Amino acid sequence: MTYKHLLAKACVAALLCGCSCGHKIDGPSVLAGSTADSAAVQELKSIGNKVYFDYNSAALSNQSQATLTQQAAFMQRKSDLRFSIEGYCDERGTAEYNLALGERRANSAVKYLEKSGGFDPSRFTVTSYGKENPEALGHDESAWKQNRRVVTNITN
Repeated sequence: MTYKHLLAKACVAALLCGCSCGHKIDGPSVLAGSTADSAAVQELKSIGNKVYFDYNSAALSNQSQATLTQQAAFMQRKSDLRFSIEGYCDERGTAEYNLALGERRANSAVKYLEKSGGFDPSRFTVTSYGKENPEALGHDESAWKQNRRVVTNITN
């Protein structure tokens, strides 16, 4: 991904969110192509649309489960919405390995959401971005910790 591409994504997200550009860049589905009303997007973000993982793991922590439980309650209230569940990894490891790990992370979140809310699986689209689209730039544990995540976005 080129610098211009990253900068363009950050600026579009900033314009649509009404926030300033920063070093954090949300995944591609946050706003791209979304027809979701901004109130629902903001409500999901206030609940927490991100959960984080330990190194080389797709296991959900207690904190991640608590966030997903709140997401499930939101999804039950917003039964007309569909969601993109996106898995990400830190920069370590091969691209192929991280794509598979990102998918396992996203599927862990989807399974938890389906179990928590009794949702139809067709409401979810799973995508892995592996180590692409980092949340935080850097080559240390502080950055890596933020990049090992699953992001839930509204797709309609």
